[in-house]
Amino acid sequence: MSVTGMDATNTIPIDSDDSIREAIARARQAQIVWSRQPIATRAHIAGLVAQTIAVRAEELAESICIPQRIDYRETISAELLPLAAAASWLDKNAKQILSPKSLGKRGLPFWLGKIAATIHREPFGVVLVLATWNYPLYLMGTQVLQALVAGNAVCLKAAPGCFLLSQLWVKILIDGGFPADLIVLLESDVSNFDLAIDSGIDLVVMTGGSETGKKVLQKLATRLIPSILELGGVDAMFVLSSANLDRVCQAIQFSLSLNSGATCMATRRVLVERSVYEHLVQLIEQMLSTKQEYLLSKQSDERLTPLVNEAIEQGATQLNLVQSRSSENVRSENAIDTTSNVVDTTKNVPISDGYCIRPPIILRDVTPNMRIAKLDIFAPLLSLIPFDHLDEALAMNRECPYALSASIFGDSKIANSIAMRIGAGFVSVNDTIVPSADPRVPFGGSGPSGFGVTRGAEGLLALTRPKVISIRRGNWLPHLEPHQPSDKDLLLGILRWSHEAKWSGRVRGLISVVRTILSRIQAKKNDKIPPR
Repeated sequence: MSVTGMDATNTIPIDSDDSIREAIARARQAQIVWSRQPIATRAHIAGLVAQTIAVRAEELAESICIPQRIDYRETISAELLPLAAAASWLDKNAKQILSPKSLGKRGLPFWLGKIAATIHREPFGVVLVLATWNYPLYLMGTQVLQALVAGNAVCLKAAPGCFLLSQLWVKILIDGGFPADLIVLLESDVSNFDLAIDSGIDLVVMTGGSETGKKVLQKLATRLIPSILELGGVDAMFVLSSANLDRVCQAIQFSLSLNSGATCMATRRVLVERSVYEHLVQLIEQMLSTKQEYLLSKQSDERLTPLVNEAIEQGATQLNLVQSRSSENVRSENAIDTTSNVVDTTKNVPISDGYCIRPPIILRDVTPNMRIAKLDIFAPLLSLIPFDHLDEALAMNRECPYALSASIFGDSKIANSIAMRIGAGFVSVNDTIVPSADPRVPFGGSGPSGFGVTRGAEGLLALTRPKVISIRRGNWLPHLEPHQPSDKDLLLGILRWSHEAKWSGRVRGLISVVRTILSRIQAKKNDKIPPR
């Protein structure tokens, strides 16, 4: 199969169950051929895709129309730049990561004799990627690229409202050189997930909420299909007394505003050392005096409001309360000129029905047992929690079961020691969110935040299965010989010689081995002496 010049037959909407099954069957056949392509060839196409992202940046940016997105600058910085970096990183590093690894003699137990072992990485086959709407290009784009470079076929289920963007992305992949039959694009309807699973999927990569993750796992369990789940977070920020509080406020504001809070690793809880707690609260109040307002879905608002009231009843206090406004009142303020194809970074995307405009929700004096401090929700929400010592702060953090990411602000040496004691999969010191865009590092959480990783070398390897090929050299294969009465003494001697804690035990084990071998040699000699 040629890797260029193929028609994008699988990028059109598939409107029947049979056509979906047929498309996935074609992808499986295409994957067999694709997996035989050299790793460098597959990775090089990712590099070409990075170049295309740069050339078609305006087109891609205009295709991302989620209401929470503030402007095109956010799209370029939060989606296009990290996606292009991930593609270029694959081009430069995939061959070294995925190439077979031969094991030398080091570490080989002597009793195994002469064995040459090589670890190969095999693709799973057909990987189903379940995309998310809040970062509709970067997250699924990186996952799709890594799956393809690893040698898999991909079945991509578009996120709700993002089919045209997904279609454009698949076209860019195919134009870059990925075989068209290798990629199946599905509409976002839930029934397509069920149909894809029933049609034969070998691995599922999902980004989404924890409750949705549970439903996906229930479906996969009946077929023992493995998965990688990147789920929600209620991420913590630790503020030490040594922290630069101005930088902390900047980080908080960035976390609140990015995607209007619709970011899985946005800070939701701020655990502050008591000696600087009141000062930080004052700085946050000053920061909010500019009346920043963000877009929040009415569904999230309805879910959030009673929990805020509950926290206030339990002793928390809301800062800088401002009346929310419906999206109808601000629609004209956020209109975009749709007649221009040129990206204007000062323009906002249109606001859809079903959203309200409201200020960030900042609660002080929250305790870790309050439900608001355990809420996984896309909203500009912040709970301020004071602590007296670090052990207390770490215990408070463990009250929340989510463990996606965290940040620590303060002395780097102390922060690093704290980072090692936090259960989150990604911890930033003196920064938040942005360092996770590093294409070299994996990303993933634990508990309700999911399992497995995407991105980085570990994420690329996770899209493959290890296959070991072991070659026996020489003719010494004692395990194939008939059992002898002295086998027990020989094996126990080897075990003690190799692993006893005390040298006396090791020496006794060695003596047992030598005696057994000598007795066997003598027995063979006796067998060769003809009877008189």
